[in-house]
Amino acid sequence: MRIIFFLILTLALSYLEAWPAEQEFITVPVDATVKVTEENYFAAKEKAVAKAFGLAVYRAAVSVIPPDDLEQNEEMIQERLVSKGEDFVSSYKFLDEITDHASGELTARLQVTLFLNPIRTALINGGARVRKRDLPKLVIIIKEQNADFMSESNFMLLSSLTEEILVRNFRQRGFLVADRNDARKAKLDKAVLQAINGDSDATAQVGRALEADLIILGETDVNVTPAEEGERVDVTISVTLRKMPDGASIVNKVEKGGGVYKKVLSGSVETIQSATRIIARDLAIAVMAKWIDLKESFNG
Repeated sequence: MRIIFFLILTLALSYLEAWPAEQEFITVPVDATVKVTEENYFAAKEKAVAKAFGLAVYRAAVSVIPPDDLEQNEEMIQERLVSKGEDFVSSYKFLDEITDHASGELTARLQVTLFLNPIRTALINGGARVRKRDLPKLVIIIKEQNADFMSESNFMLLSSLTEEILVRNFRQRGFLVADRNDARKAKLDKAVLQAINGDSDATAQVGRALEADLIILGETDVNVTPAEEGERVDVTISVTLRKMPDGASIVNKVEKGGGVYKKVLSGSVETIQSATRIIARDLAIAVMAKWIDLKESFNG
């Protein structure tokens, strides 16, 4: 029964979590501060969120315009993009709200995900030159511990839902990403397993072979146990972001999820998806932050 379940899960992966490949997204953390008038904090919060959208769009626009062209396009960016910031928002997460009663100010801290394609289009229509973002090439491989009948050394033969979601997510954001298929073609199965188990030299070997700048490795552990009203599904996703050229670990993330389901297949998929979305969001921020730090250290 357990073998059949995980075979079905493996076959189902290709049809899940499909994002439109043509759309590119960018996630921007931003703070926006506004004055509170007549102690109307609700209105101030709305105003701060709207301001944050505009600031996020501005930062996204700046990321795809050559630095020397920014000054001459400043007015156009404000008019065509910043003033219409909400139009470019795919989603956002409210992170924090800070009220300074002494100054009468309210600060909203948001994480804003934007549609990058229409931002590019608006810039081009406004006469600006647009370049590709300077993004690192990634390797993403996640070992999914969900098949007792498959030996650890052969885990690359199976699919990983977590890996597929992360790969699609980063590709959707414009990153070049190599996955287990690329690693298998390069005959890196043994090195990948060693890398996932924490071997920095093996990680560096994988990174060099696949010409990566940053590497995301990890494991998804799925545990199914009987429960009164179905099956209890518990998922733990552990990932590590590693840098090249030495394969050293720079960020670690762990996310857990679980629940009781009458249909264990759909329950497992739902739990993995939910936990992976959180990991994907956190990794997107961590990757860009660490990439900026690494580039500055290289240039310095």
